[in-house]
Amino acid sequence: MKADAGGEVPSISLDGGRVLFLSSASNLTAGPPDATKQQAYLRDLAAATTTLAARGDGAAGVAAGPIAARLVPAGNCVVFSSSRRDLTAAYAGEHTQVYLRALDGECPDVTGPDTVITSGPDGTESSFTFSASEPDARFECRLDGAAFVGCTSPIASGPIAPGAHRFEVRAVDRFGNADLSPAARDFQVAGPAPPGAGSAAAPGRVRLVGGTTLRAARDGAVRMRLACPRATTGCRGTARLLGRPRGKRRGALLASRAFSVPAGATRTVTLRLRGPARTSARRSAGLRAVLELTATGLSGRRSVNVVIRPGRGG
Repeated sequence: MKADAGGEVPSISLDGGRVLFLSSASNLTAGPPDATKQQAYLRDLAAATTTLAARGDGAAGVAAGPIAARLVPAGNCVVFSSSRRDLTAAYAGEHTQVYLRALDGECPDVTGPDTVITSGPDGTESSFTFSASEPDARFECRLDGAAFVGCTSPIASGPIAPGAHRFEVRAVDRFGNADLSPAARDFQVAGPAPPGAGSAAAPGRVRLVGGTTLRAARDGAVRMRLACPRATTGCRGTARLLGRPRGKRRGALLASRAFSVPAGATRTVTLRLRGPARTSARRSAGLRAVLELTATGLSGRRSVNVVIRPGRGG
């Protein structure tokens, strides 16, 4: 059905499934609340329904005739302002009021997702798979009570020393709500210690050495020194440079490369800038960026603020 008036000031949920808009149309819902005022309507794209979103308490609450309205990112509640005096029993005063109305569920969403370990462990290099009750959740893992670090399913912990261990994982939704009761699995590793398994957290966490000023060659090559702790099985992962080149309105991935550094060693890793990033790094002011070092296994991610300047002598 086509509305008999236009819509304006739309807002959309993060998943793109719901749109809130203001309109003075009289045919968007059965029995228009008040065709002389604009109302806030919610269009559910999956259900193909349009409902009155800004209204008083209860399913049959009076239409708010809002001055302004906005859908929260979760798409399950609406914030609006109205000068009506009969929207709630607690109304007091002569001025415009601001209201928060739940469309479904909690408003705002403060409940974390549930986490389930679906398989694992498997042998001395224990691997696990897991899932969450919310499809867009991310995960954080830890082994033997260490700090939680970002992880993905499946995950392999690397060699683990003999003895009793506990693996824990928690899901975190897109609003930062974490599972307050992480999924956990206790397990035993038998037999002699595998090479390099001096402790439960065998994989190493690489670090940048030599300062946070990096140099870019004429061809865009940026070299850095990465060090791996001695008491580990080595450091493996991905180095990424992220930043906003001159003339660009948004940040972007500037360069990326996998690294592998033996335990107790330091290695040179080269990333290559191209296009606007290469040009910006060659300017005297340099290019500010974030160096993101993401390790495999449970050793997590480290971010370092760096400045990339022209190489000496050119």
